[in-house]
Amino acid sequence: MQLQPAPRGFEHINRYFDTVNHRYAAKLLPGQFYISRSETLVTVVGTGVVACIRDRSQRLGGMNHFLEPHATTGAVSSPGEDAMFDLFTTLLDAGAQRDHLEAKLFGGSRILSEDCMVGERSIALARLFLGQANIPIVEEDLGGPFARKIDYQPVDGRVRIKHLRDIRNDTILERDRHFVERYRGAPRPGDRDNPCG
Repeated sequence: MQLQPAPRGFEHINRYFDTVNHRYAAKLLPGQFYISRSETLVTVVGTGVVACIRDRSQRLGGMNHFLEPHATTGAVSSPGEDAMFDLFTTLLDAGAQRDHLEAKLFGGSRILSEDCMVGERSIALARLFLGQANIPIVEEDLGGPFARKIDYQPVDGRVRIKHLRDIRNDTILERDRHFVERYRGAPRPGDRDNPCG
């Protein structure tokens, strides 16, 4: 089976043949999102949050992966607000019906540091957005001290979660730290504390 071209605008997403599920997969990094009817959506999430939103009737869904380094004020857009909005509107543009959407949330761990609020902020922002959009959360696995590998099937909503309790390298930690550092220099109004300082 040949890998079909990525949907327009998603050419930068890493896509490959998933030998476990015997279908093609898209692997997301922090700051990315993707929608599909047939591919497995995969990511490893630590401090950030993964939102999986799906139209049950259209068998169409998507995933984003974001970290929210700032307190939510509503004054300016932020990485988390942009990630939730982009996934939501892209699904609607692709034919998803608002009344048929459901969501699953994963991540928000405390691997970045014991005092870091990035995970909690990311969780709070995702829940706030979904609540305001009237999208029910039908499953979640949030918080805790470990990263997670998420495999999501938009076609039927199935998700496989693997808790990564024994990570031996700093790849996830460094990736999350790099993402937060990118936004550190531009604090939002009302964000008086440094999220991971």
